[in-house]
Amino acid sequence: MVNKQDKLVSAGELEDYFESKTSVKKQMHALHQLGQKLVALPDSQLKNIPLDEKLFDAIMLARKITKHGGLKRQIQYIGKLMRHVDAEPIESAINDIENGSQQDSDLFHLKEQWRDLLIKGDNDKLSEFFEQYPATDLQYLRQLVRNHKNGKNEDKKKHSARLIFKLVSELIDSK
Repeated sequence: MVNKQDKLVSAGELEDYFESKTSVKKQMHALHQLGQKLVALPDSQLKNIPLDEKLFDAIMLARKITKHGGLKRQIQYIGKLMRHVDAEPIESAINDIENGSQQDSDLFHLKEQWRDLLIKGDNDKLSEFFEQYPATDLQYLRQLVRNHKNGKNEDKKKHSARLIFKLVSELIDSK
């Protein structure tokens, strides 16, 4: 192949100049999916993502569209707008949101597990919890566990379980 200066260009160098149609389609599909994720985000999370004004307006418009065909066209338009924007910061912000929600979920499950273990009234688990969280008001925690055990109806037991969860949650969050 000959370029403008009439020099021969090898096939490997030619590939560096042109991107294959397949790779371009993959990139466009990835931007389209990123646009769908942006439309699905709540306003509180969308505010933290670096978007230009035109892209932000297109996302807000897509949220208002109820017809399937119109929404599909709007998301395609968002993907088209994203071709002209650096998608790396947007992608990393969405990954942070998704990973953060997983961490929040794991933390919530840890709190639930501790509540369930403490409700059973096992002194070994109570001591283990106190060792991990020494700021615990042990007397108050034991009183809550006792109230749960001796609760005469389900409402009192639920109330005690909620108070135990609240105490556990505060201690785990403060650590």
